[in-house]
Amino acid sequence: MALSEEKVMDIIKESNISLLSVAYSTRSVGTVSIQRLPVFLSAAEHLNFTRAAEEQCISQTAVSQQIKLLEQELGYALFVLGKRGVSLTPAGEVFYRQCRQLMIRYNGAAAQGKKVALGNATDLRIGYAGAYELWTIVSQIRKYHRQHPEAEIEFQLGSNQSLLSGLAEGQLDMAVLSGFGVELGKELDSRVTLSDPCMVMISASHPLAAKKEIHPRELKGMPIVLNRAQDSQPSAGLIAGMYANMGLRENKRMYADDFYSIALIINTGIAGAVHHDLKVLDVVISRELCYHDFNARFLRDYPPYIDGIHASELMVESAVEAFQQIDHGSSCCFVGKIATGDQFIESADVKNKIVEEHHPMCVEMEGAAIGHTCCVNDIPFVIIRTMSDNADEEAAESATNFEETAARHSAGIVMQMLSSAR
Repeated sequence: MALSEEKVMDIIKESNISLLSVAYSTRSVGTVSIQRLPVFLSAAEHLNFTRAAEEQCISQTAVSQQIKLLEQELGYALFVLGKRGVSLTPAGEVFYRQCRQLMIRYNGAAAQGKKVALGNATDLRIGYAGAYELWTIVSQIRKYHRQHPEAEIEFQLGSNQSLLSGLAEGQLDMAVLSGFGVELGKELDSRVTLSDPCMVMISASHPLAAKKEIHPRELKGMPIVLNRAQDSQPSAGLIAGMYANMGLRENKRMYADDFYSIALIINTGIAGAVHHDLKVLDVVISRELCYHDFNARFLRDYPPYIDGIHASELMVESAVEAFQQIDHGSSCCFVGKIATGDQFIESADVKNKIVEEHHPMCVEMEGAAIGHTCCVNDIPFVIIRTMSDNADEEAAESATNFEETAARHSAGIVMQMLSSAR
């Protein structure tokens, strides 16, 4: 509703309010100078014009003038001066929150623009749809980081759709997606980072089992067996897209609760030697495991009520035989107790305390947890550890020097075990 100047003056006289207040309430918000925002943000942050003046390196009078001009541009009051000092009006609170975000984005844009102007636009914002997708470009990221060590690389996890939107809106520089069902807008381009063959699991007695390669059309009409849990996982849409892409959308689907049953577990790795007979690159095969930083009473007195963590005797014997059949140089093989804890032992004092309390042959950080899980689930297991250090003050350097050789020792034993089992 438009009011005549005469009517406005009548309202002012009747209401006994200031002309400035009426001006605020009747004018619309026009263009606001962004140059006044830093002063406003300082004043709103401190709720003190003196501190704002010091922060902005201007006088307090200049702060007051800038705030007054900003309020006039906006058409409403931002601050209220009371007995207890300065406070924001409700409108000022909203304006303050929005302006903080605005200035963050403004400063970010200015920084990016400066890097472009200087020929140094190396920062990257990378979106990825999952761990597998990100893994496909790990080597490229490492190479980029070596070439641009000053670059900041930011990662964002999201769905295909959210990442594509981020690219279109300029919030991301690139995104790594799985290719099924991805539709790119005209403003986006794509490159293939990795192509994997699709593996088909079929019965050995199936007519197609003898073929080295199978075309998707040969699977048309055949039932597809899925793990029941897959339909509730984030990958469900990706799996459905994959089948559709291969022309198998109409194939009947059957569900199984589990088709990855675990027969046994062989876990290998490195450890710190604590027994006086052990030297670096010797091998310890677990007969028993314990936690050196966890009270064993909890294993006995609480679910699942197990009396110690013991490896499969048959698998221990198999591991010992495998060690004897490989070229192990001067290394020796021992069967005994392995202690596990959530720390890398590199102190003779700590080592001696563990030996006194638990009497293990070596210490490491995973074995007992793996063995514990296997015992609870009735899965036969054996833990194989090659010594990389002596768990003393020189352990870190020794482990770095010998971990690769030690890992090869352990891998050789496993490969021999598998070969002998055929």
